Amino acid sequence: MAYIPGYLLKKVYVKGSMRLSQEGLEFRLRNDLASAQLTGLSVEVDGRPVEAYIEIGGEKRPTSSISPASPILFPRGSEAKITAIGSFAPGKHRVAVRARVAGFGEGKLEIEDEAR
Repeated sequence: MAYIPGYLLKKVYVKGSMRLSQEGLEFRLRNDLASAQLTGLSVEVDGRPVEAYIEIGGEKRPTSSISPASPILFPRGSEAKITAIGSFAPGKHRVAVRARVAGFGEGKLEIEDEAR
């Protein structure tokens, strides 16, 4: 399977979007590259896997439910909100998002930002 370079994936992160919520740690991705059908998605915060949800265009799904048999569309020009479930302290956090994209391959987005 092809690999999507990290430098390309970094372009989708909305800088400064990381914040704490009642559910956990939220951040946003904006797809200005190309419409993509996500066939796999997982999230790690500070080096450990976490349960997470993704919301695109009003559709909210657990990331664990995304698969080749049950993909989610991330249209070009749209924004996604990812919520990592748990209790997180204010401050800097390292987040890794692993994604499989139909027709493009797999990739890993790594970000570090401050949650307020």
